[in-house]
Amino acid sequence: MRVRPWLVAAGLLAVAPALATETPDDAYFAAMAIGTAGDVSAAGEPLRAILAGRPRLVRVQRALAVVNDYELGRIDADMAALVLDGQRFIESAEWSKADETLSAAVERNGDYFAAWHDLGRVRCEHGRLRDALAAY
Repeated sequence: MRVRPWLVAAGLLAVAPALATETPDDAYFAAMAIGTAGDVSAAGEPLRAILAGRPRLVRVQRALAVVNDYELGRIDADMAALVLDGQRFIESAEWSKADETLSAAVERNGDYFAAWHDLGRVRCEHGRLRDALAAY
């Protein structure tokens, strides 16, 4: 049987939030606030500083990936802000707001995998497993 790399990647993305064992702190939320306020690139520096001290924080890695995608021109500032906002709502356990924000993100850009992954996580948390699987 041939292993499909996209299937392995999807599985790893699905379990990634469980690998982040530390609770988000004020530095994380401050960096996310900068990114969601429209200055996506400025959020990169504090996120990188967090990773310098705690390199295994998956939530910070995921947020920094969104910033990097913006800086590389893969997504625009509005899309980056939506996804960062959705990630912030996830970490605050504001599931309804996260679902609404990430749904808007995938509606805006249906090709951006990070938005779909995060939407899958939200729907999984709500027990909407079919919807979560579809998003993943």
